[in-house]
Amino acid sequence: MIMFFAGAESKLYWPALDNANVDSRLESYFYKVKGAKSEPPYSQCKNFLLDSGGFSARKSGVKIDVRKYAQYLNHYKVKFAFNLDTNDVEETLRNQKFLEIATKSYIIPIYHMSDYLNPKTRDMLNDFLAYPFIGVARARTGENVHEGIMTFLNYVFSRTGTKTAVHGLAITTDKYLVQYPFFSVDSTTWLNGTKYGTSKVYKCPKQLLYRNKRIDYVTRCMDDVIHFKETARFATNLWKSRGVTWPDSLEELLPNERSK
Repeated sequence: MIMFFAGAESKLYWPALDNANVDSRLESYFYKVKGAKSEPPYSQCKNFLLDSGGFSARKSGVKIDVRKYAQYLNHYKVKFAFNLDTNDVEETLRNQKFLEIATKSYIIPIYHMSDYLNPKTRDMLNDFLAYPFIGVARARTGENVHEGIMTFLNYVFSRTGTKTAVHGLAITTDKYLVQYPFFSVDSTTWLNGTKYGTSKVYKCPKQLLYRNKRIDYVTRCMDDVIHFKETARFATNLWKSRGVTWPDSLEELLPNERSK
C-alpha cells in the first residue's frame, strides 16, 4: 500500500519529507494556485498525485474553473489527477468527461460516501468499476464523517475486490487499513505537530510540551512521517500475507497511461 503525504504545497515542509526519504506525495491544485503557481515536485517523487482541492475550495467559498484546472494539468504534464468534484453529482460527472477529453492525464473518479447514501446515485460505483483506479472519499460538507463508514467501505470493496485499485482520500485510520485492501491512501496528519502541537508518536502531554518548545518543526514532522511510513509498510505486509499485492508505483499500476 502506498502512503501519499499530502499538504506540502509549501516548500517549507519539503525538508521533513526529503529527510525521511518520502517518494509519494499528493498536492492540491487549489492550494498551489492560491499561492505562487509552482511545478509539481516530480524530481522528489516516485509517485505524485494532484487533487483538485474541490472540497477545500467549497469550504472557502471559492469555485474552481474546470478549464483552468485542465490547463494546469496540461501545462505541467501531470500524469495522475483526481476529478474536480462538486456538490452537484451531474456537474461532477461532466467534469470527469471534460478532463478526460481536454487533458492527457489519467483522471481518477471519486466515489463519495454521499453518493452511496443517496439511493439515486449509489449505483454510480458500477460505472466507475470500468476504471482501473478510483478514489473514495468519506464525506462532503455537512456529512458525519464517521457514521456508516464501515458500511460504505464494505459496499465499495465488495464490488472492487482486487480488480479495481482504490485510493482512500484522507483515510489512514488503522482499523480501515487492516480491513480493506487499499492500493493507496493519503493524509495531512503528519503536519499536526507543526499546526496543532499534536503527534501520532508522542502522547504524553509533557513530552509534547517539551518537543513543541525545544524541537524544530522539521524534526517534529519527521517523527510522524516515519510513523505513517511504518503504517504503510505494516499494511502492505499484512495484505501480502493475505494474498493481496499491489504494484508499488502508479506507473506500474497504470502502464498504458504513460503513452497518452
